[in-house]
Amino acid sequence: MREELILRRAICEVGRLLYERKLVVATDGNLSIRLDKRNILITPAGFCKGFLSPPDIIRLPLTCSLAPSLLGSLSRARPSSETPMHLAIYQTRPDISAIVHAHPPYATSFAASGRKLDANLIPETRIFDGPVGRAPFVKPGSDKLAQSVARVLKDHNYCLLARHGAVSLGNNLLEAYYRLERLEFLAQVTLLSAVR
Repeated sequence: MREELILRRAICEVGRLLYERKLVVATDGNLSIRLDKRNILITPAGFCKGFLSPPDIIRLPLTCSLAPSLLGSLSRARPSSETPMHLAIYQTRPDISAIVHAHPPYATSFAASGRKLDANLIPETRIFDGPVGRAPFVKPGSDKLAQSVARVLKDHNYCLLARHGAVSLGNNLLEAYYRLERLEFLAQVTLLSAVR
């Protein structure tokens, strides 16, 4: 129980960082942590990530097959609409324990425009995180998006979602957050390098 409270607090803290650093706005984005072999903790739908508290975080079974809209009856809040994506990623990548989905503006500009984002531009990005994956546009919150993103992330630690932001993975929530932060920095440097 103590471990779960620590992880709930970690989600709130990373949510606050994402919001304060403008990597998400309003109620956008979602985060999750693998609690144990059977459960995850995930952020609720419709909540600003900058103002979450531990009771807001929702515990779900990894094998959950209910639609997120039906899950609202299980707690005081409804899980993120991207719950199917988180579950599909955890099933595809048993080696990771945390997922961050956000809309960082520079990285999202690459996701929206279809321009290439090359991790080789900054050695730390390539060394620590590997190449940038890219998932095609699929309706947010859909099972089709979940499967598409999980396929891309099978071989990547982060990816751009066409017209929809980015997803990063980690062994813990801070690693997933740092990967997203590095991806945003890579996008900024790429744009600045193109201006002559």
